[in-house]
Amino acid sequence: MTTNSPTSSEPDAKPANESKDVCPICGGDGWVAYDLPTDHPDFGKLFPCSCRVGKMYSDRLPALRKAGNLDALADKTFENFKTDLPNLTARQAASLRLAYELAERYARSPDGWLLLLGTYGCGKTHLAAAIANYRLSEGHEALFIAVPDLLDHLRATFGPTSDV
Repeated sequence: MTTNSPTSSEPDAKPANESKDVCPICGGDGWVAYDLPTDHPDFGKLFPCSCRVGKMYSDRLPALRKAGNLDALADKTFENFKTDLPNLTARQAASLRLAYELAERYARSPDGWLLLLGTYGCGKTHLAAAIANYRLSEGHEALFIAVPDLLDHLRATFGPTSDV
């Protein structure tokens, strides 16, 4: 059995590559090239179209989470960080609220360093993971690594069998 392809005389005929949902920016290709002078560093380069960027990121998010050591800490967010713990002194409660506010501000606009100090169980890891998770949710890359693991990695690079 053979079927005929649509002809231009048929009222509903559309080219095979045309659809109602085709992006008006890239025409469905997913990539755009900007009209730039030949001496511009981005001349001739292709960039993902805005219609594609969101999907590309959502497809990459699991890999970014794994590479950033955030798989086990995906539930650590600013929304579920508790600052109103009943067993804290007024000074500890104020310090915890300040740490939370500074960490949240840093997550929105990281500039320089943020050092979290405190005893075991005071929320340092939760706040650090919340920063990294927030950055990931905003489309940025983030790496979460504990200091002992970082030091082990750095030491390994100086080993005689290291290829780094």
